[in-house]
Amino acid sequence: ELASLNYTGGTTGAPKAVMHTHASLCAVLQNIVMARAALPGDVLLNVRPLWPIAAVALLAHVLSGGQLVLAERFEASTFVGQLQQHRAAFSSLVPTQLLRVLREPRLAYPDLSVLKSIDIGAAAIAPSVLDDACELFGPRLSVLYGMTEAPWTCYLSAAQMGQLRRDGESAEGLVGRPVFAAGLRIDRPDDQGMGEIMLAGPQLMAGYWQQPELTAQVLEEGWLRSGDLGRIRADGYLQVMGRSKEIIRSGGKSIQPGEVIECLLNHPQVADAHVFGQADLEWGERVCAAVVLKPGAAPSSEQLQSHCQQVLSRFKVPRHVYFVETLPRSHYGKIQLNRLLEQLG
Repeated sequence: ELASLNYTGGTTGAPKAVMHTHASLCAVLQNIVMARAALPGDVLLNVRPLWPIAAVALLAHVLSGGQLVLAERFEASTFVGQLQQHRAAFSSLVPTQLLRVLREPRLAYPDLSVLKSIDIGAAAIAPSVLDDACELFGPRLSVLYGMTEAPWTCYLSAAQMGQLRRDGESAEGLVGRPVFAAGLRIDRPDDQGMGEIMLAGPQLMAGYWQQPELTAQVLEEGWLRSGDLGRIRADGYLQVMGRSKEIIRSGGKSIQPGEVIECLLNHPQVADAHVFGQADLEWGERVCAAVVLKPGAAPSSEQLQSHCQQVLSRFKVPRHVYFVETLPRSHYGKIQLNRLLEQLG
């Protein structure tokens, strides 16, 4: 029976109501309990909104015999102090929140000996952010992969992340292996093994509420089209390479926005950035960037382009740079491209 309607983040269009049944929600709970492996008495500090799918992770912690601390609205300046105050073993952040925590001034490294894991999900983590987070929190970062249509399908535990880092890997884009009964395959892989990520298992949605045509577009014989591009490595780990709809095709070449965003974020005067394609008669699409500057900073478009030219191939350098005060994000921390384009006119 239908248990809940869960609205997607709506990053590129109108939000859709995802139907979850009691059975699919029970499967999600089982996936979380088995993947996270919390013990009775472990404290989970929650600083995220209690949207239905996010709240399922809290119910799973109760099933494990854990204790919940429902904190007030997330504040980067107090998050680490709250972890210490409540002796939290677990918490969860979206990448935007993690970045804000890392930018807070800190005189000394905190005592986080009780902390087991901070789950990171909902969006990609830039390599530089991952490096800084591992330096602050140590081997205590876990990555979950899923979506409202298929929550908690893959999980990279803190122990696995720690081992990858000790082996000299950056772990960029890695989201672990499928959990419990979840299925995973790559549709139409290229010669590098990259293609669209397909997901299966009892945690999948029943479909979109009153949208049978849209449901048929993404659900095929028990498999969900994620819209994400990725590959399965020899060790079984899934590596997410980006969104298929976000790939910019300029002059016959494909450009991953994440690579350009990472380059911009490495500029000392850039606080936040997003990269997208804009229609171009000659090139098909041209690379564009929306940039938020740090307080008091005032680099020109040319200076940022010159910075990118030192790192990226010429065709990946943004042809146009828009300066904005903030980037519109959903409650999951994802950039809402439709709102950004409206903001830019």
